Amino acid sequence: MAEGMQQYMKGQFVYFGIQAPNRKKILAEYKPDLIAFIKQGYLEPILLQLWEYDEREMQYCALELMVSGKKYWTPGTIDLIERLILSKSWWDTVDHLGGKISGLYFNQFPNERKTRIPSWIHHTNMWLNRSAIIHQLGYKEKTDINLLLACITPHIQSKEFFHRKAIGWALRQYSRTNPQKVIDIVHSIPLAPLSKKEALRLIK
Repeated sequence: MAEGMQQYMKGQFVYFGIQAPNRKKILAEYKPDLIAFIKQGYLEPILLQLWEYDEREMQYCALELMVSGKKYWTPGTIDLIERLILSKSWWDTVDHLGGKISGLYFNQFPNERKTRIPSWIHHTNMWLNRSAIIHQLGYKEKTDINLLLACITPHIQSKEFFHRKAIGWALRQYSRTNPQKVIDIVHSIPLAPLSKKEALRLIK
């Protein structure tokens, strides 16, 4: 099992070989005590300790605890989120941090988005770029389309797969809410073929 997981992630990480249902069951035994510590202000040290493990399942546990403890987030939690995005970076953790956790955070602390997202858009690190592009995945009708375009536009000529895929993914998700707007965007800016294909995938 562990070998198969490592192959799927192109050998970048090692695994215990614990599948998600069993991992969640194991974590559930310890979660009440961990949440009690998080409530006391220990979110960052707990997550950073889990992040230090070589085995990738420990990072997955950290992500789950992050969401479970969201009521104890503070404005400064974005620094921890960014630190995790930049550490042991690959799509499995970044998409959770950028596409879910960041979205939840900016809903909770909307003023922080005004400064953080622009820095992510123009950062030299592609994982922060990707996080900026996908942070509104769960926003539906609350999506700020102008901000989404601001996140997308600097990277439409990028040859990086993770940029192109993120652009298509963000637009495809928004097409569930406003398909015509996505069609208009696709026809108005020179998207890469992969981004365009992904953006229009759900539109008949």
